Amino acid sequence: MSPRSLRVRLVGAATLLIVLALALGGIGLTAIFDEQAERRAATELDLHVKTLAAQVRLDAAGALQVDVPPQEPRFEQPYGGLYWQVDGPGGKRLRSRSLWDFVLQDPPGSTAARDLDMHEISGPETARLLAIQRTIVVPQGATEQRLQIMVAADEALLAGGRWALLGLLLPSLLALATLLVLAMAFFIHLALRPFRALRADLGDAEQLTQQAAQHL
Repeated sequence: MSPRSLRVRLVGAATLLIVLALALGGIGLTAIFDEQAERRAATELDLHVKTLAAQVRLDAAGALQVDVPPQEPRFEQPYGGLYWQVDGPGGKRLRSRSLWDFVLQDPPGSTAARDLDMHEISGPETARLLAIQRTIVVPQGATEQRLQIMVAADEALLAGGRWALLGLLLPSLLALATLLVLAMAFFIHLALRPFRALRADLGDAEQLTQQAAQHL
């Protein structure tokens, strides 16, 4: 096997390993980003739930009232990607303007008395939503009533952040892969230098042997 052939094979193997390692690293970073994005979304949704829980009440006539709704522009934009809904006794309901004519439905298997962590439900215009649902108790005269609060966000908002990350990550990984391959090729070139010298010495020795044989 010639040194050139060996060098090509070593550089090819190194390139394959580098690309594989960076691809796995990119997948891992994307998974970490998705997990952190979901945690941030859950924190944001839970904050809106707490805001609604602090502001919702039943008036003397038993109607639902939210004194100060969450101050978020997307709640005011029809199908804006962020939604809230409060359900009370007797079918009473309040919704954010963003829901327009759509009603958020409980996920399968949930009950009105059960709090849920973030889960997936159907949203307006066939969107998939991540939602947090909480049940609170508010006074109504001498009695108490249970209210169910749900706040949801469009999964497309998280997907948009993922694509933005990939748009920054992929060029960086490609540049890193190129630098690593060039560095590895240079290292292999240096590492094979003694073998090239040895091959040259063996070639000289072979020539001397042939010349000596011709003089005999």
